Amino acid sequence: MDRTRRDELEIASALLHKIADGAEITAGDSLKAVVAAAAVDAVMEPGGWTQLREAEGVYTTNLPITTRASVRDALKKAAKAKRKSLTALVTEGHREVLAGTWTPPQSRRVVRRGESAAKDARVVLNVTVEDALRQELRKRLASLSDELGYTVTEGGIALAYLKHKLGIVDEALAARGWWTADQCAEYRGIGRDQWLRNVEAGVEPPHGEVTAAGVQLWDAGAVRGE
Repeated sequence: MDRTRRDELEIASALLHKIADGAEITAGDSLKAVVAAAAVDAVMEPGGWTQLREAEGVYTTNLPITTRASVRDALKKAAKAKRKSLTALVTEGHREVLAGTWTPPQSRRVVRRGESAAKDARVVLNVTVEDALRQELRKRLASLSDELGYTVTEGGIALAYLKHKLGIVDEALAARGWWTADQCAEYRGIGRDQWLRNVEAGVEPPHGEVTAAGVQLWDAGAVRGE
């Protein structure tokens, strides 16, 4: 269902009044609480109050982003420290992908098992995005996946852009010694886009197969597949 931010806050207000009155909370109320909590969080973020000035006819819908608890917490912490709005960043990311000014990277999922998985469970990070913008991006997903040669999803794009803008490194990959494209670029002293162009040209090791020592070994000619 399409709602404005004000609509979502009215849902939050109604739920709080219901609780204050001691009324019974239903399963439907629990589902509404997810939307209400996301709306309150969004408005409390730096600059979030401006969302209450939405133009007539501009609607937002909830976009659930699945990730690990550690990544969610790191994103929220970084956004607060940098006074950034997660909702605004996801919106910015959608627009950059549609404009062709940012390319979402291929997702690399690390499977965790046992105690490690239990301690860092997969959770949902809720943000709200203008519905028209979401629909426009969803129409592009199939052709974009074909162009890139790997599958991209709306939630995956949102998560990758948040990590990119807030400087969050995938801790699971880092623990295994993998370097992100940003880390490789920083090591070279160049921009991320230049690093990716170099990878495409075959003058750097393929991103996703790079470890902290790997780039240095590549320089020594030890990992070029020769």
